[in-house]
Amino acid sequence: MLDIRDRELTRLDFVAPAESFGVPAVQTAPQRLRADLADALSADGPRVVVLPALLKMFAPTQLEHR
Repeated sequence: MLDIRDRELTRLDFVAPAESFGVPAVQTAPQRLRADLADALSADGPRVVVLPALLKMFAPTQLEHR
């Protein structure tokens, strides 16, 4: 059985699932966010723009049971 306590769950890939459904997606950075959002909003159809961020609000819960 897979033990998820040994897995990193904080860096999920949102681009790949979007693209697997035929939705164009881009992972951006703060300095490119304005341009990538403008491109997405001016395009026809859905788009996904991912801005990775590190949330420091909570400790990783998957590590509690070690």
